[in-house]
Amino acid sequence: MQWFHANWRELLEYATDLEAPADTFVGELISEGHRHSCDSAGYDCLRQYRNMIYHGLLDWRLGISLLRCLASPDYVCGLDGNFATPELIEWPDLALRLRDSFSSSFSAQPHDFGRLPGLRVGRHDVIVVHPLWDTGAPQGVLAEAIAAAGEQPRFLDTFNLLRRESWAYQSLSQQNA
Repeated sequence: MQWFHANWRELLEYATDLEAPADTFVGELISEGHRHSCDSAGYDCLRQYRNMIYHGLLDWRLGISLLRCLASPDYVCGLDGNFATPELIEWPDLALRLRDSFSSSFSAQPHDFGRLPGLRVGRHDVIVVHPLWDTGAPQGVLAEAIAAAGEQPRFLDTFNLLRRESWAYQSLSQQNA
């Protein structure tokens, strides 16, 4: 632990390096080939027998986003509409795919709110958000989406939509209750 503390800055720089060499762990994670074949975690990147109990939680994209938040106070995780970093580049398409799957599973109406995908469930507007976005203090594309939605929209994040669709549906009744 002392070594991590002493080398924390260098570890963050290594893990968030956009120019990481292809033959490094980070370079392989952010490579185009890996990004297209792995939406969260697989046996070629994060999963292994020894971490089996955590497989449902592992997500290399979310992990890199979190590390970028720690490395830079200027990182806004796509709230500025810029999804160009390797961990975010496919996020808008993922959010759209998950929204469409959720909509067809639960007879919801797909609807876009500004630049963000969402849906209507009954009389409620629901916006699909990134798991690291603060829905209580919206800014950027999230604030725009909330302004485009009806009164008190609800939120579903892509982490839960990908892993537990039924739980996400149930959580809608508990939001803003």
